Amino acid sequence: MTQNTITGANESLFATRATVFALIERGVTEITVLETVLSSGAKWDEPDLWDFKASLPWLCPGVKHPDGHKATFDAKVDEIVKDTVSFYNSFGGYLIIGVDDLTRNFAGFDKRFDVAALNQRIVGVTGQSVECVYRILNWQEAGKNAVQIGLLFVPRRPANLLPAQFKSDARKLTSGKSAFKKGDFYLRQRDECRPAQSGEDYAFLFSDQRRKVHHEIVLEAAALENNLPDRDGELGKFIGRENDISALWEWLADKFSPVRLICGLGGLGKTSLAYYFAEIFVYSRPAQFDKLIWLSAKQKNWQASRDRYTELLRVDFFNVDDFLIALAIELGCPEEIIHNRVDRQSRLELIVELLEEFKFLVIVDDVDTLEDSDQQSLYYLISTIFAQAKSKALMTARRNLGMPRGQYIELGGIDQADFQEFVATKCRLLRIPFPGSISNSDVSELFTISGGSPLFVVSILRLMSFGVPFKAALKDWRGAAGENVRDAAFSREVSRLSVAEARLLLAAVYLRETSSVELAAVLKASAFEVSNWLDKLRDFSMVEVASALPGGATIIIPRTLTLMANVIEARVSNHQNLQRSCAEQRRLHEDPVPFVRDAIRRCMANLRNNDALGAVKVAAAALEHLPSHPDLVCMMGRCKMELGDGENRREAIELFRSAAAQGCRRSELYEFWIRTLQEEKDWANVITVCTDGESKIAQPGRFTVLKSQAYASQGESYLRANRYSDAERIFLQGAEAIKGVLAEGVIQIYRSDARQEQKSLIRKWLHTVSLDCPTDNECGRLLGAVLKAANEYNWLDLRVAERTTAMAFRMLTSISARKAISQTAREITARNLQRFSALSGHIERLCLSPDLNKAISEIEALSKVILSRGTT
Repeated sequence: MTQNTITGANESLFATRATVFALIERGVTEITVLETVLSSGAKWDEPDLWDFKASLPWLCPGVKHPDGHKATFDAKVDEIVKDTVSFYNSFGGYLIIGVDDLTRNFAGFDKRFDVAALNQRIVGVTGQSVECVYRILNWQEAGKNAVQIGLLFVPRRPANLLPAQFKSDARKLTSGKSAFKKGDFYLRQRDECRPAQSGEDYAFLFSDQRRKVHHEIVLEAAALENNLPDRDGELGKFIGRENDISALWEWLADKFSPVRLICGLGGLGKTSLAYYFAEIFVYSRPAQFDKLIWLSAKQKNWQASRDRYTELLRVDFFNVDDFLIALAIELGCPEEIIHNRVDRQSRLELIVELLEEFKFLVIVDDVDTLEDSDQQSLYYLISTIFAQAKSKALMTARRNLGMPRGQYIELGGIDQADFQEFVATKCRLLRIPFPGSISNSDVSELFTISGGSPLFVVSILRLMSFGVPFKAALKDWRGAAGENVRDAAFSREVSRLSVAEARLLLAAVYLRETSSVELAAVLKASAFEVSNWLDKLRDFSMVEVASALPGGATIIIPRTLTLMANVIEARVSNHQNLQRSCAEQRRLHEDPVPFVRDAIRRCMANLRNNDALGAVKVAAAALEHLPSHPDLVCMMGRCKMELGDGENRREAIELFRSAAAQGCRRSELYEFWIRTLQEEKDWANVITVCTDGESKIAQPGRFTVLKSQAYASQGESYLRANRYSDAERIFLQGAEAIKGVLAEGVIQIYRSDARQEQKSLIRKWLHTVSLDCPTDNECGRLLGAVLKAANEYNWLDLRVAERTTAMAFRMLTSISARKAISQTAREITARNLQRFSALSGHIERLCLSPDLNKAISEIEALSKVILSRGTT
């Protein structure tokens, strides 16, 4: 093949795509589509405008199908739904049915696919109406027989509609796989239908111009109307934050969320993220929006490469009223009109009116420059305005402004996966050789020290640009050389904390990793006070919650904040005393054993002297220093238990539960816990704790007797209340639980006791079934219980067996006296005959009661007489 032939093929495919796109735009579903695609070399390609499938899912009409077959069909329909929505969100397209995907052979497909059901399903899972059309067309290749080909047409999404998003999960195949998940946006890219994953994917979905195919190269359209300020010279290439960019695009498609906030500590790139998203947005020209408006309260900007602030020439507002005026002007209101509206309410009404005409994306940057009260007021005003409009508002601030968690994006440092590229980019900007001056291990250390903060990274690299070696630059930056940038990043937040909040922050910095309980102990504050102070720190993203364990969530201070101790100390009087208390607390954490051992020894001495109250005081004092230590929590539970009254017993139960959750594995914990629950007659929890204790201390059978006694007590309480079915269930559950323990191969000392308890529970169960079967007609149920005990538990209760036999004989005598015997009576007789034969076998095997076997022989003879008679 010559080069010209190859080029011609590529040009042909390009022209074919443009022709097919024109057919899609006109909604053509005739033979022209097949002629365009199948008569050229394009049939060997699957671009983003068409796809080949051998068949479509269908059910033969008028035939009842098994449930499993129907479930598989539904799951396969959802595969077509996925493909259809992908084409709809992208360029539109055609599914050509009856063509083998690998060989491109024309096998044909002549089934009547239910396209109306497909369209209904799409509406159900996306909320958007996609009017697909299905046709069966005749197709014949030269020299071959004609075949019927299915053509499923998918229109292109109108420019004024948001991308279709799946609102529910797809139905699953028997393998567990499903076509799509709730929340996914799907697109068609080359020969693949896949969920959007990157900011680039979402930019494509929202752009109408990029979802078109032209015959010739089209110059890029002008950007969406906007008032973006000039790009910051230090911004450079934007790196990472793909998840955050994707989250912002997804938010644009959320009709019920008009306001979003980007928040986080200073220096993490909130403004950079908002500006980068704005740039992508205006160049994507989403047809659903008419203009982007950028309004910023930022008055000065910290330039890390110069280690100083620069005043900004453009400041859009200084307070809430300034913001309303600036917004109204950008919305197209003449200045004289907005200035004539002198009160805030009338300005709000005017802005709501202006927002009714067009759809805007309004970005409000650096809200934290305002006073605290103004920040909150601005958030509430923006929420009120945009809740009534079809526009969207994106804000940036250091605090989360009290917004619900789902309505803000809290920034951390740059992801470690993107960090090296970011460092390399900034090194080039500052003319630092990379990787020559910084090794891979240096990059990891830089990530740890800076917390991934873009501002801090540039500040450290700035020192290297003066010729300072990497290690020396880090050391200098931790000291005086980094004070200015740390002050720029954090001083605003610290200054807005109350003295109590600053004191808590300083304690957390000293402790490095702590919990709310430990902070309360160090600060001599109540849990309520600590919770309120932590809420304020969370508003500023100053604390991170690593996990939620009993005794309080693990609270971690971002590493960059630990370098701010001197700034926070300036807000706290007598911080030296707090530092000493925290140092003592840390020493206890590093080696708590001597302290805990001494505390437990003193508690036990008090208990031996019958001074439970004194023991409680010792345990309480120890817990002030180590509030989450499981052995101390367990000790306090025992002390409370020894006090004896109901309220202290209930407190003891909660303490034992907390100690177990925190990792205490002492066998006495479970012994005391079970004993306290027994005193409270809480049998259900006795059973639970016994089971948990055996698994945690790895001694199967250790608490089996106590557990079986709890089953017995709980069952007897139901029995006294005449709740026979509940009592039967509990007695049998207990016997089954012991059966499981015996199967695990427990040691002999536990095995014999367990077996005795099992027999006791089986006797109680049979007794309860006997009480619940008072009439002769219920002898079959009682006989079944007797056989279950013999078969599964190797236990035959002769007294209940004799009662069952007498009941059965009386019932059979009554049946035999009837003139005619019903089919139901015959079936009951035959079933009981089989059961009595089995019971007789057990009696012979165990060498028990010849008299009972004689009675069973009489029953067998009478049963055979009844069965020999005809039925009515």
